[in-house]
Amino acid sequence: MTLATTPLSNGDSAAVTNGEIDQVKSWEKSMENLAESCAPCGTAEDAIGNDEDISAPAPHPPSLAVPEPSPPSPKVPAQSTVDPGPLRRVPSSDDPDSLLRPVPDVGGVPTTVGENAGKAPPSLTRQGSIIGRLRRKTAEVPTDLWGQPGYLTEEEVSVYMSFVEIVRVRPAEFRKTLFSFGDEEDEPYCYCRWLRARKFVIKDVIKMVEEAAAVQVEPAKHDFHPDGEEALGCPVEFYMTLYPQIYAGNARNGCPVFFSRPGAINIDGVECLTSMERLLHLHWNVMMHDFSARLHEKKDQDPDFKRFECISILDLAGLTPTKINRKVLSIIQDQSRIDSLCFPETMNKMVIVNAPGYFTASWSIIKV
Repeated sequence: MTLATTPLSNGDSAAVTNGEIDQVKSWEKSMENLAESCAPCGTAEDAIGNDEDISAPAPHPPSLAVPEPSPPSPKVPAQSTVDPGPLRRVPSSDDPDSLLRPVPDVGGVPTTVGENAGKAPPSLTRQGSIIGRLRRKTAEVPTDLWGQPGYLTEEEVSVYMSFVEIVRVRPAEFRKTLFSFGDEEDEPYCYCRWLRARKFVIKDVIKMVEEAAAVQVEPAKHDFHPDGEEALGCPVEFYMTLYPQIYAGNARNGCPVFFSRPGAINIDGVECLTSMERLLHLHWNVMMHDFSARLHEKKDQDPDFKRFECISILDLAGLTPTKINRKVLSIIQDQSRIDSLCFPETMNKMVIVNAPGYFTASWSIIKV
């Protein structure tokens, strides 16, 4: 008995005997005869409709020798039998329950969806002391979801609703300061950005908004410098050769990506082109016009894009201690101060590459 190699649909091969090949040929011949018997009526369904006898099944070929396998049916995601609760709702200030985090029921079944549906989060399955288990009254929320709409505690929702009422009775300028990127940002996500920045302490949030409004008064008179070259006093391309930093593209989660190379900064060259004051003018231009436009564009493309944040890639190649002087730190800290006060919680992630060995000590200064 000889063996033949038959290719499979996945590109592998399998050994089959001549007898199995004969079975396939017999099966193909039976299919041809069945097709010919149906030909006068058109199709197999026509033959059934005209009471023709086609009930005799044809022999099925061996599983390894199917000549033309049918394409796989699309995978349908399993539907969760657990009520996802607030995760099914679009977060809204008019529906406080939609802002709550998913928590376990009395029986310990968490209201999660997708592949983790019906599974308790690690905090509910870990073994620990009785006191420790008693303290875990709610499911733990990942760090990147803390304070986000749909993941708030009842106390945080209460603070949120109080803040909504405060915004409604405050002058329009108060709300305008909150929506620095325009009304395109969904209200719950905008308010939660500011609340997270001050740990949901409402008096601190109000103070922060008032301080941000005061900082924006002067640049607002110039519409936050819509022309970058005019704001800088020289072509922006020249400045970028001396301090490369630019927004380019979007990450998989939709966030714009910001690239910066502080190790390539030439502070003496920057001072020859422009002034420290004009650098802040350019920063307002980037945040209020460039970054904001990218968020709006992504929102238009994908209405489900909610989190107005960016991913920053910091390339420290070439960074030496001599480059981190007082002038460089002043530029970085002034820009960071504007961002943290007027555009809070807009950093989705920061990726640092090519970090030198001494960077740990330097980072404690830069991050202030």
